[in-house]
Amino acid sequence: MKNSDRFLASFHRIEKYLERTRKNPHHMSFKSAVQHAQKYDAIVRKYQDDLFEFADLRNAIVHDSINPNYAIAEPHDSTVEHIERIERELTEPETVIPKFKRKVFTFSTNDRVKDILHFVQQNGFTKFPVYDHDTFVGLLTENGITHWLAKGAEENWNNLFNHPLQEILNYEQIKENYRFIPKHTTVYEAEDIFKNQIQNGKRLNALLITDDGKPSRNLLGIITHWDIIHIMGK
Repeated sequence: MKNSDRFLASFHRIEKYLERTRKNPHHMSFKSAVQHAQKYDAIVRKYQDDLFEFADLRNAIVHDSINPNYAIAEPHDSTVEHIERIERELTEPETVIPKFKRKVFTFSTNDRVKDILHFVQQNGFTKFPVYDHDTFVGLLTENGITHWLAKGAEENWNNLFNHPLQEILNYEQIKENYRFIPKHTTVYEAEDIFKNQIQNGKRLNALLITDDGKPSRNLLGIITHWDIIHIMGK
């Protein structure tokens, strides 16, 4: 199959995807459909400029051709591979589960400070969901631990390390430093959540993943801002 045929076939499937899944009005141009979809589709938003360029190339191939069965230009291999990759991401987006499926280590409000410090030393993790029995009460981070230790620097260390974790949660500077999301959330949607919080002058330390995004469900995974930075850097 010629590159022009592959390109036009992939372009057509993306066009149909926008019409079918985003309920775009009929007879809307491709570029208008992209502008419409990028308002609520993280993947379209990420590739908006590429999709605009694909529309221009498609018009050059089809509209400027004297013979509708003859393409006046053959896209480069890399261009065809790029549009097909975007098509796959749109139609089969990578979701946070299974990508970020992992065992999430949690603690109880009644656990002692020494327990979590020992765990940090042994495992290196610094973000922990804390529960009061089966009820989620907050996300404990290295910032909260540091601020709490600084406040208790005058106290006897043995006594300090025996305090319950509930006390540390009160020293988290941002109380809602987490969000719960459902497992079907796309990786790009997760990235957008972090970005939007930063733009609003807030900071999320982690996204906590459950089956339907409700805190009462079992944790399936966790995404930190470092995970997102790693993704964005690729």
